[in-house]
Amino acid sequence: MDVKLAFRQFFKNPGFALVAVLTLALGIGGNTCIFSFINSWILRPAPFPDPDRLVVLFETDKRTRANGSTAIADWNDWRQKADIFQDLAAANWVSVNLTGIEEPEKIDGFRISANFFRTLGVRPFLGREFTEEEQAADEPGVVILSHELWRDRFSSDPSVIGRRIRLEDAPVTIVGVMPDDFQYIPMGRADLFIPLRLSPDTMAIREKPVLRPLARLKPGVDVARAQAALATLQATLENAYPATNKNRGVLVRSLQDEIDRQAGNDAVRLRPCPWHTTVGTMCV
Repeated sequence: MDVKLAFRQFFKNPGFALVAVLTLALGIGGNTCIFSFINSWILRPAPFPDPDRLVVLFETDKRTRANGSTAIADWNDWRQKADIFQDLAAANWVSVNLTGIEEPEKIDGFRISANFFRTLGVRPFLGREFTEEEQAADEPGVVILSHELWRDRFSSDPSVIGRRIRLEDAPVTIVGVMPDDFQYIPMGRADLFIPLRLSPDTMAIREKPVLRPLARLKPGVDVARAQAALATLQATLENAYPATNKNRGVLVRSLQDEIDRQAGNDAVRLRPCPWHTTVGTMCV
């Protein structure tokens, strides 16, 4: 009887019923995505080897206590002078036009240092990582695809390694494809990766903070010790380069704490991703 009544109400006002059904579907889909994210990333440790040794680093403003990106030269000083890291990598955002395939597309991705995946402890599903020589080049030359882009735009073709495409009308060679479960939550999702440009000229840039550093601490080094060591080094840089580094501090935070912080501060939101059409996709 209740089912018959529901059908009668639906046909009496189908527009209202359709809106109600869609609203309910979106709500369920959204809650499912949120739970999947929390279950995968917050209730469980970050899915990398020895995740307790992974930290993210920020340069801070001592006056406002705001934290943000890091200048390339400061990051390089940390890498060379701080004896607390097994690996110190970095990345920043990039948005490029992908051509050389059926339909051109605007793609979001990361520029990464050659040791970025090694620092996390992951390897490409196909192909290889970048080399130090490739990150020193003036042009990217090579690209690594996300598993999703490989599947959607290259039909999961395993012979894609070595194929030439164009980014911003410059030729690049596909050298790798990432695993299907790879995602670096603190910076969000990326559909491709290209080498971070770390030529001698760019390594000297101290004025503009642009990098998001990621580090793997040496065994036995905890966050507190890393924070103290980098604070001392940062004070030395502040004295050596007052024109650019005055009032610059540093913050060391575990990768898992950063993931939890983003979730707690509502930085992780459900919204349609620019690289998807699926309703309810999780974007960060």
